[in-house]
Amino acid sequence: MANSLFDFNNIAEYYDGWYDNPVGAKIDELEKAAVMKLLPPASTHPAVLEVGSGTGHWSAWLAGLGYAVTGIDIAEKMVSAARAKNIPGARFMRGDFMETGFDGAFDIVIAVTSLEFMPDPCGAVRKMIDLARPGGAVVVGVLNACSYMGLARKIKGGRDPVFKDARFFTRGEIRKALSDGGEATIIGSTFMPPYRWAVRYSPLFEAVGGALFPFFGNFIVAGRML
Repeated sequence: MANSLFDFNNIAEYYDGWYDNPVGAKIDELEKAAVMKLLPPASTHPAVLEVGSGTGHWSAWLAGLGYAVTGIDIAEKMVSAARAKNIPGARFMRGDFMETGFDGAFDIVIAVTSLEFMPDPCGAVRKMIDLARPGGAVVVGVLNACSYMGLARKIKGGRDPVFKDARFFTRGEIRKALSDGGEATIIGSTFMPPYRWAVRYSPLFEAVGGALFPFFGNFIVAGRML
């Protein structure tokens, strides 16, 4: 994540607090369920590189599923926070994944809400493809530009430094970025609005939103087998 559009060192200390409230916990659950649909099993694809691994939240989940996870992030304090968790099956390194010499070394290369903060997201996706072995997979999770949360975050962008310069994606944009030379599978997820009252109705939001408004889920997952 060279030249990240936001310095995550500034929020490393309280980054994981989002997952401690009911809304954040439910959104996290929904996003993981969507990503799970596009992950090859650990039995055949054990070695995972997480790009923009941050505090290790997603790496911990992946390691818990049986994957051997390497996380890389450019923010030193985020990497330190991840290492402090001592996650079995996961290791973390600080650096720019665009400059690594790991081409073809991983069964799965994944990035979740990381492309939004990269100055060249299409170039980043191409590098992710290079880092995966033939027969491997690339999976990305991004915030949907056409969703309620995507639009709200852009409107608040001037007041929220995290999202001030972030780029959100449409389904078409992320499909195009990932499908160069192959076809990507796209899943829309997390139709629940980010309010506490909505948590209890999340199954209804997912069922109705997925059936009637598939392009407007707050979270997009795209995956491609190589």
